[in-house]
Amino acid sequence: MRDDFTKTNKDLMAKRVGFKCSNPNCRKVTIGPSIDEEKTVNVGVAAHVKAAAVGGKRYDPNQSSKERSSIENGIWLCQTCAKLIDSDEQKYSCDLLVEWKSLSENEAALDVENPPQSNSENIFITAINPVQSQVAHTIVNLKPSQRTILPIKARLIERLKLSPQEYQLHLSSGDSEIEILAKEIDQAFKEAGWENTGFIYNLASFYPPGITIEVNEVNEINQFIADIFHSLRLTVTANKTHDSKEFRLYIGPNN
Repeated sequence: MRDDFTKTNKDLMAKRVGFKCSNPNCRKVTIGPSIDEEKTVNVGVAAHVKAAAVGGKRYDPNQSSKERSSIENGIWLCQTCAKLIDSDEQKYSCDLLVEWKSLSENEAALDVENPPQSNSENIFITAINPVQSQVAHTIVNLKPSQRTILPIKARLIERLKLSPQEYQLHLSSGDSEIEILAKEIDQAFKEAGWENTGFIYNLASFYPPGITIEVNEVNEINQFIADIFHSLRLTVTANKTHDSKEFRLYIGPNN
């Protein structure tokens, strides 16, 4: 017997992410108009984080029937991504799906508070793409304002604690806005147990606008960092490099 979601919970899941797929590498809009003016076309799916029934992906025998059908156990996805998460149970873990859901809801909240001023702001390209790892991908933010990670600091620290490593911070000198953001990021990484091997200043023109992440390995934690910064509407560029083993983060001028 399946513990399916109620129609109310399905509607809530969809609305809480603005009817967009919660996969941060997709973000497809899942609802639109039908030819019939009294109907809509919906290609979204209320998927289970932990399976609805025995034999399903990520099934948890310790969950109650009520927990399986609760909104907390659901994530809104497009039809393609709903099938994708069940294709590889280990890759698309419960923790990863919960992260997707949180990032998507946070982005939807920012959409409500700060509606896009241009279609360019809706650009979302995979931050770190294993297939095209030598190519930099940029996520664009058109709102120049004081950047901050405070809204997601607690979640960032919680996730970073699972994979402590060395990191470097590189920033443009002589810009107080950059220094404030750099100190926030540095504090969060240190609180998570990461080791800072360098706090390096350069001329403002030395770095491109926004935040550039450099890693020598594409993995879940690096993707999470890029995604969570993007959820704050920060401009993020991600590169894969073989020059260094530590995680490097370059902070350039605000857009």
